[in-house]
Amino acid sequence: MPRILIVFTALIATLAVAAGCGNDSSSSSGAASLAPGGSLVYAEATLDPEADQQAAAESLIEKFPGEGSARDRIRGLMESAFSDSGLSYEKDVEPWLGDEAAFFVSNVSPAGGDASGAALVATEDEGKTEDAIEKAGKGDAKKASYRDHDYHAFDGDTAVGVLDGWLVVGNAAGFKAAVDASEDGKSIEDNDRYETALADAPEERLGFVYVNSPAFVEQLQSSSAGATLGQFGDLFKDPFVATVNADSDGVRLEAVVPESLAAGLPMLAEGSDLVGELPADSWLALAQPELGKTLEQFVDLFAAELGGRDAIEQQLKQATGLDLQEDVISWMGDWGLFVRGTTLEDLSGGLIIETTDEAASKRAIDAVARLARQAASGGEKVGPLDLPAAARA
Repeated sequence: MPRILIVFTALIATLAVAAGCGNDSSSSSGAASLAPGGSLVYAEATLDPEADQQAAAESLIEKFPGEGSARDRIRGLMESAFSDSGLSYEKDVEPWLGDEAAFFVSNVSPAGGDASGAALVATEDEGKTEDAIEKAGKGDAKKASYRDHDYHAFDGDTAVGVLDGWLVVGNAAGFKAAVDASEDGKSIEDNDRYETALADAPEERLGFVYVNSPAFVEQLQSSSAGATLGQFGDLFKDPFVATVNADSDGVRLEAVVPESLAAGLPMLAEGSDLVGELPADSWLALAQPELGKTLEQFVDLFAAELGGRDAIEQQLKQATGLDLQEDVISWMGDWGLFVRGTTLEDLSGGLIIETTDEAASKRAIDAVARLARQAASGGEKVGPLDLPAAARA
């Protein structure tokens, strides 16, 4: 019955983000004691928000289409999510639900198989949690045990059990990994990489995600696909943590990016003041500096894998008639992206690139127009757009 995994994962995602999880501490929760020390990904959130974060999250939720308070909407969503499992959120889940949630991915299969991982939800009543698992199983789940810890095995390699005050929902390998971390004391909370990355994260947050990128690269490099990483793998020498916070205006994602990654992917580094010039009603807006330099670094990074820089420049010339350096990279300054609109009908957005050479920009626009005409298959027309503030569009 793999749907139970989907349902409890939905519970974590919805309650942790929508209900407004709050955490004003630089430390992690007790869930970290169940995540293996070498986990590739670990994330956690608090389901018991502080007053200001609760108010901010509820304000955001109520801006979306729908009726009722934020709590009513979340409760309705949860009831709907659990309905197919035979559970009632109000009667079978809410009475035991604790104030923390987390998940981990401990490893991936180089051969392309399933990853090992599990979702973790704190429980305030292990007996009621076991009752909910039994009810969800509808008698079809098989009882199993690993290192004297009982769990329920559902069809589809889903394992569900209660461990040290936590509901653990994952595949069998993920559940066993949580047991091993608990029994052997080799959990992520005692991992040096994890502690160092988390220490630099903002203390005020709704939740966080830890990505052990060097361990992921190590596992990937043991597969045939890993051989194609080349120098790209050097960008991920250090793990990093991304945190989520919110106020009444929106959700903010922050990360302290390692120098190795920021050097290779400048878009993850310092932002640009151009974001302040994007439309005020945008619900997505981002801006980064020096797009030309960013493209230059990507070209250099992948040149060896694509036959060298000369080959890349020749292919671009043949396809567009543009010179990579003079017609593309040289004139591109800061860039921004925005999306706005509250329905599919009025959804709109755009990419903005500052230019230092309008003649070169014009050549690039003309090339894009030619490619658009060639790609048009449904009678679309591509031609000049007359706008008062635009020299050429």
